[in-house]
Amino acid sequence: MFFVSRSVSATILAVIDMSWDSVDARAAGRPFHSLTFRLEGGATLFSKDCPPLQAPEGSVCFGPANYDFAKRAGRGRIIAIHFLSDSPLPERHLCFHPRNPERFRERFLALHRVWTEKQFGYEYEARILFDRILLEIEREWAEQRPSLANEKLAQACRYLHAHITDSDLSVQTLCAISGMSDTYFRAQFRREFGMTPIRYINRLRLRHAIELLQSGYYTVGEVADLCGFASAQYFSAFVTRESGVSPQQHRRTLAAPTDLSQFRLENADGT
Repeated sequence: MFFVSRSVSATILAVIDMSWDSVDARAAGRPFHSLTFRLEGGATLFSKDCPPLQAPEGSVCFGPANYDFAKRAGRGRIIAIHFLSDSPLPERHLCFHPRNPERFRERFLALHRVWTEKQFGYEYEARILFDRILLEIEREWAEQRPSLANEKLAQACRYLHAHITDSDLSVQTLCAISGMSDTYFRAQFRREFGMTPIRYINRLRLRHAIELLQSGYYTVGEVADLCGFASAQYFSAFVTRESGVSPQQHRRTLAAPTDLSQFRLENADGT
């Protein structure tokens, strides 16, 4: 998958048509994600934890929230979609080179037009167009990366999603399902999804837990049990550590669900 999540929950903040003669600057981490299509010109993206990433004309690039990077480019123009999401997303830049860039050009320009004109119901139409863009990306990304390693990884990820509330779910189990060694599995997972397996599992469990807490239908103990935690005490410590807010506070936030994209999760195994 291009994105970590099988379904990206998103709130669009802005859709902007940007152009420049040249740029060579560093950008501090922004509090939102971005998805861009390069209408004209290319760029090189630099970050401390990845090799330089080439983004040629006609490419689609994803930029995660709270990510510091630098950009060097000549004359260029892009359509940029800024959005928030409570879905687990990659934590580094990704660049996608579609076989049919004209189709993506049309999709991004149509979304920009709808967002700019702001006719009645434009938010719904914009979300539909955004979802179509995500679908096109995932389809082409899957077709362009049909490797044996990815298929083994996909099998492990299908198990992970189906058993995310199992108390005994572990990286070791996923390694066994994929037929990979621990070290190789972790490296492949991080390359594919931009984060470690433990961080990915933590994010999914946290999101599921908060959804149940904010529904108002369950006690903290019941949510702990439904999410596969051995005790309510350990569950409370996990939620408080990972989100900065206690389960009791999440239950009181029924009218204003928490923006999970702001959570900074640490790996349980420190890797």
